[in-house]
Amino acid sequence: MKIEKFETEMDSNMSRANSNEVYKCFDLIKKPKMESENKKMDFVKVRRDFTEMLKSKYVEKWVSSYKGNQNGKLAKLDDFCIFLNKTPDELIIEHYEDELKIPIEREEIAKRQFDKYFEQLKETGVDHNSARQYVYSVIKGFYKKNLVPVVCDTPAEEEQQVNKVWEYADNTTIKKDDQKQVLKNIRDALSIRNKAILLCKLGSGLDDVELFNLKIQSFKRGYIEDYNTTHIKGRRKKSKIPFNTFFNSEGTDMLNVYIKDRERKGEEISNDSYLFVARKKDGSFSKPRANSFSEDLKKACETLGYQNITPKRLRDWFRTQLRRTGITEEVIKRMMGHKCDVSAVYDQMFNEREEFAKFYAVDKDIDAITSLGNGNKKITHLETEMNTLKETIVKLSSKNVEFEKSLKLMKEMFNAFMDISDREKIQKYLENLKNKDK
Repeated sequence: MKIEKFETEMDSNMSRANSNEVYKCFDLIKKPKMESENKKMDFVKVRRDFTEMLKSKYVEKWVSSYKGNQNGKLAKLDDFCIFLNKTPDELIIEHYEDELKIPIEREEIAKRQFDKYFEQLKETGVDHNSARQYVYSVIKGFYKKNLVPVVCDTPAEEEQQVNKVWEYADNTTIKKDDQKQVLKNIRDALSIRNKAILLCKLGSGLDDVELFNLKIQSFKRGYIEDYNTTHIKGRRKKSKIPFNTFFNSEGTDMLNVYIKDRERKGEEISNDSYLFVARKKDGSFSKPRANSFSEDLKKACETLGYQNITPKRLRDWFRTQLRRTGITEEVIKRMMGHKCDVSAVYDQMFNEREEFAKFYAVDKDIDAITSLGNGNKKITHLETEMNTLKETIVKLSSKNVEFEKSLKLMKEMFNAFMDISDREKIQKYLENLKNKDK
């Protein structure tokens, strides 16, 4: 293909000059605040508009291949374009032109751009593995999807030491015997929705992605009244590995409170509504962002003086509680959605909901093991307090009406008193009262 023919396939309204102006506008949207060169760039969270970027057929072809978070991919490509001060179309064309040259004359433009941007990301505080994924997976995929792949070596992945030990702010370890009290403190610091998420995670061992994909019908269908637990089963989104678990009684009770609170606030809930939702600016409801609970959990922990308590660590806590009680590894893995070979005995139990519920709530008492204690009492009282508050509001409203009536009557009496004739009548009336007393 000739270069001239390749260039004519670009959209006529995406000239290079105009496109540069577009990305200058994007540059104004995202301004980093640098406290020092060694600290992370603190970006202001602004809803970014990718309308102009999507006018590029190369961008549209690339991003349409993703079924998940397209905005996240677009944002990473947008940042790369801003860094180079180029449009997506310019990136494709200059790399294509370079590839048409004989090998000895090639400048390897894209490869050098990748390496430079990779180092820039790390300098601004992005960790090595994240920067590696942004550049050599997401952005590299943009070129590959448009049939002009970039041939380059991907930096090796760094082994990261993750601190799995729960700690106080002074870096002292939180003892295992104190962990339930710590979780209670966190629970009490969270919103109603996040309380429900926390308790459901503790009782089921599920991660945020699987929880946020659940619908109301899954909760209703899975509720088992005899044990006040909720049976939840499905497949993990990425691995497609089945999970088969329960929300314990505390999680179930808190979910009921949360759903009633949503209805009280005016949400119309159907079986197809998400079990957990986030409210948009336009007032509508949607599935929460994947990291929304993680962010709220981190804020609560920072306020309370805890660290290293993350959604992943909560899954570890669930696994540890079950292991300490002697639950077999195949049961733990099936409940959490990990790959495992299940024996015939347990396979039959997983397929019999009532039998599995008895195993969870009675035989192995996983319900009690994963409960925080005093949770049911607090949750039940919370619903009672909500109803009491509603009754108080109604009573105050009726009293307010009575007060307005009394105030109106007093105004009428005052106006009548200011009238001379009425004032004389009132004075005579008062004199008559005095005479009667005598």
